[in-house]
Amino acid sequence: MNVFLGETTSNSISSITAVIPARAGSKGFPDKNIMCLGNLPLIEHSILLALSVHAIDFIVVTTDSTEILLLKNKYPTVLFIHRPVHLARDDSSLFEVIEHVFLNVEFNVGINPSFLILQPTTPFRLPQNISNALSFAKRSHVSSLISVVPMSQHPSECIRIEKRDWHLLVRPPLGSTRRQDFEHNYYFISGSFYYSTLQRLQDLNSACFKNGSSLWNSNEPVAIDIDSPVDLHLAVNLFEYMTNLGYTYDSKDWFH
Repeated sequence: MNVFLGETTSNSISSITAVIPARAGSKGFPDKNIMCLGNLPLIEHSILLALSVHAIDFIVVTTDSTEILLLKNKYPTVLFIHRPVHLARDDSSLFEVIEHVFLNVEFNVGINPSFLILQPTTPFRLPQNISNALSFAKRSHVSSLISVVPMSQHPSECIRIEKRDWHLLVRPPLGSTRRQDFEHNYYFISGSFYYSTLQRLQDLNSACFKNGSSLWNSNEPVAIDIDSPVDLHLAVNLFEYMTNLGYTYDSKDWFH
């Protein structure tokens, strides 16, 4: 699968706003959004990515971090919005954060705006891949689109414990244990990006990225969500490896 088409909207998309959420706090890994990957903090990797995607009309960073807010001098074309305390907690809702962004934007987003969430903690993304996904979204009038990657652990090799016994999540093909014989229609939500129309978010709130969303196979080499020092260590080593192979923000493929 390269693309799975879910629910659509009858109206053309008027604009795409990249929203980069970057809280200062984190229970598991404080200040993770300003931890360095290569010679730049994670937040700047997401900003540079957004600046490299021509399909994006506007870029907004929403944060309660004083240090991140100071980056507005370095990136004058990016809008930095100070996020209030009640929207910077672990239990703050996505709907409220995005709503706050669109209430404070200084540009005309049109009658049917959409947004693209780029989390700083999932840095392994290619501009070309994001561009292709957004082109598909606009061309097909999708209501929401999320990035997925093929599962590295197939469900037929995973178990679920129930009471005093356990069961495979999915039975493997009868009489075969070869991995290549397994079905390849299982995917993992990578977190690389989340795209939706503002209207869908207003209609469904937290369910806007659940059933009915279209799926985009990002085919990223690895899906790392940096949520601990160990994750960051793995990401730093992978980024160094990719950089040595020629990866840049102008790359069209993961490896040259």
